Amino acid sequence: MLDLATLPLSLHKETAGSGLSRLDILRAKYAANNNIAQQQSLYQKLLVDFPEHNRNQYLMNHIHAALNLNIDYGTIKADLLKLPQINRPGDPITEAEIDRAIERTKESREKGFPLQQIHPAPQTITTGVPVPVVMPDTNKAVTFETLKARSPHSLTGSAKDADAFLKTLFREDEFICIGGVKNNHPCQVRSYLNRLDSLGEYITINPFTPDTTRSDKNVAFYRHMLVEFDVEDKEKALADSLFLRQELEKQAGFWMDMLNKGMPIVSLTYSGSKSIHALFRVNVPDAATWKREIEGRVYPVFCKMGADPANKNPSRLSRMPMALRGEVRQELLYLNPNVVPMTPEELLKLLGEIAPEAVAVPAAGNTLYDLVPAICASKVTEIEKIRMLHTATSAHLKSNGSFLKVERMRDSIELLYLDHTTYIVRSICNSIFQAQLSRELGLSTNDQKFIRLFNYLENDLLASEDIPVVTPRKYWHSTQDAIYISCNDHEMVRITADGIKVVPNGTDQVIFLPEAVLEDWTYTEENYNFWKNQLWKEATIRTTEEKSIAFAWTTLLPFAPENKPILCIVGEPGSGKTKISKGAAWLWGIPAWDIQPLQDENKGLDNFGIGVDKGGIALMDNVDTVYKWLPDTLAKYSTGEVIRKRKLYSDKEQIEFRGDAALVINSVKPYFASDSGCNARLLVVRMNTRETREERDLDSALKKEILIHRNASLSMICRLLQQILADKGRVMENLGLRHNDWGELAVKLGRALKEEEFMKSALLKNQQNRMDIVLENNALAAALASYFSHPYHSGSLEGYTDDIRKRLAEFNSDFAYYSNQKFSSLFIRSLVYLQKDYEIQEKVIGGVHRTQYTITPKNR
Repeated sequence: MLDLATLPLSLHKETAGSGLSRLDILRAKYAANNNIAQQQSLYQKLLVDFPEHNRNQYLMNHIHAALNLNIDYGTIKADLLKLPQINRPGDPITEAEIDRAIERTKESREKGFPLQQIHPAPQTITTGVPVPVVMPDTNKAVTFETLKARSPHSLTGSAKDADAFLKTLFREDEFICIGGVKNNHPCQVRSYLNRLDSLGEYITINPFTPDTTRSDKNVAFYRHMLVEFDVEDKEKALADSLFLRQELEKQAGFWMDMLNKGMPIVSLTYSGSKSIHALFRVNVPDAATWKREIEGRVYPVFCKMGADPANKNPSRLSRMPMALRGEVRQELLYLNPNVVPMTPEELLKLLGEIAPEAVAVPAAGNTLYDLVPAICASKVTEIEKIRMLHTATSAHLKSNGSFLKVERMRDSIELLYLDHTTYIVRSICNSIFQAQLSRELGLSTNDQKFIRLFNYLENDLLASEDIPVVTPRKYWHSTQDAIYISCNDHEMVRITADGIKVVPNGTDQVIFLPEAVLEDWTYTEENYNFWKNQLWKEATIRTTEEKSIAFAWTTLLPFAPENKPILCIVGEPGSGKTKISKGAAWLWGIPAWDIQPLQDENKGLDNFGIGVDKGGIALMDNVDTVYKWLPDTLAKYSTGEVIRKRKLYSDKEQIEFRGDAALVINSVKPYFASDSGCNARLLVVRMNTRETREERDLDSALKKEILIHRNASLSMICRLLQQILADKGRVMENLGLRHNDWGELAVKLGRALKEEEFMKSALLKNQQNRMDIVLENNALAAALASYFSHPYHSGSLEGYTDDIRKRLAEFNSDFAYYSNQKFSSLFIRSLVYLQKDYEIQEKVIGGVHRTQYTITPKNR
């Protein structure tokens, strides 16, 4: 209902202890604000129309109206004594009765307001039919029957009322939902008209598009707005029927006031419990206007009056007239088929005339800091204060930014806020966001009001269906047509085939959180090839093809395809392996997360998952032993598969890691690469040992040189990426890669640099390099090489795996201690790599189901 929070604080003090309800006080306030001409007209009307009953009420209304016109008590008494009705036979009004009425009016006015309302003249509603206006008074509240008498459509209390209601609100071919709360499948109105006696208790207030479900996004016409006031003391209302009846009559009186003020109310329905549902006919063209005007401007005014804020969305359920709620009939109290819809602006204008203070709080330009003290000082319940604070805070935040949802895990949603002033995105649970909101409200984050307000706000936002769901990106993001590279916490570079542009964070619903953006850099027109920096220029990479692979990997990082390669840098200690990945991290301004490889599968997966989930570059250094869990995990990472593991060994809850980081593995002896599934996903860069170490090789000097040219280097990379996006030509050659998307991007990079054929040869050479790093560190390959280099051995080696093991034990003594099963496993794993240098024939001996091998060197 109307709320004292809309009144000045001085008014609370004047009415304190008067015993009047807030609604009575507000009605009297609005009556007292009528203009003088209206008061004079009403005064003359009261002199002429003396009622047959309730004459004490008439006397007090008459005296109050006269006092508003500054007529003294003596003149008022004289005017009354002149009326012929005063001395009517059989029941005259005595002079003493007039004196008592004057005394009671004096007493009432000393408390601030009169006890009664003045009855205005009859009005004509939009149907053109004169209907007497019955204004409520505090001693005799408006009943349901009074509202029914006010209805332009004659109500019968039967199923005919439901029929008239549906035909007034909707066309017969429109789709709506009637039934229980879970009935979310709209049907045509005509299907409900055939079964009016068995309809459910809920009805949607607006029609939906065909073949959809009940949702705000599926509303076809934004025709009606629902407003409902509930009883404040619900427990007392349920326990005390007399109290409930009085509260409902107050609500009926309020709605009668709204009708008399010209509000576009199409229907009033008793909910069957503690409230009356009012449907307003509004003129709203689309969802954006509804959200901006109805939810953002009109509804907050009703919320200041005490309306339930949950009813503001266009797909809301109201009560279906004449349906049963338990054993109580949901009566239709008012129906106006000819009501004229109002635009949001017209509604706000009319609300401004009825309740100017409600419209002004919060007004455009008012700050939360100014608003909060007035709300906190108002004499209303704490729940109402929190509701008012929530409405004002929500409106303020939505006018200055937008809320976003992030689905972190199944049934786990996080709320973000994108500030349209700074374009910084933060979680609403972030301490910086809460500190800023605390400052704007003028409430400490430890204040109970702030805590309750924040919980109210969070719950309301989580329940909302209108907030878009997004995925925060880390450092960069790519789509089929664009690449987005963060510049700082509020800007990013958007690269398309048509051009490069610096745009605000949140453009195209691509957002970067402050903790996952590149170190600040500025896009410029200057060009600088980062490969000229000392770190890469003097890197001891073995071949120019492998240098091209390292260059392509560093340049193409922002594409970040799901099916992505793993950079494997192989070299002796001191060769500068780590500097290649560090240099890429310094150039892009991202962290290089260190992943420590561990034999324990559970701990190893934890380290790996956390590292690759953070984005940027993840570095596994010194991977020189065999980790059983690593090959399969690398294969999952490289194909974009989510890595899952149990949160605790003893439970079923799982945690998920996504391979958002670019992975680099440094190794001296990459035994892990002998797994064929893992080997096919590697980009191999081999490095020679550095003979000397000069002063300029120090990390600080190398990093300083990169940072000096960083803006120009990244700007040049952006222009290369644009050329790649603009290149629509396909790469048809088989480049021997399991990650064809990345291979095609590398070839297009070669085209942009006018070195397409060289890039293709580098990718093909990579296939041979992958085999070489396995053979260089394979004990079986080394033993075979020694065996065939011996002058006494024939041109081939033949036998079962156990025979081969015994012959090779002469050249590798460890084989003498291998079991046949262990050696067979090593031999079978190595076959695919041994075929690079050897012809290997297999012959299955049928009787014993054993395989005999013949190994012959290719160069003989």
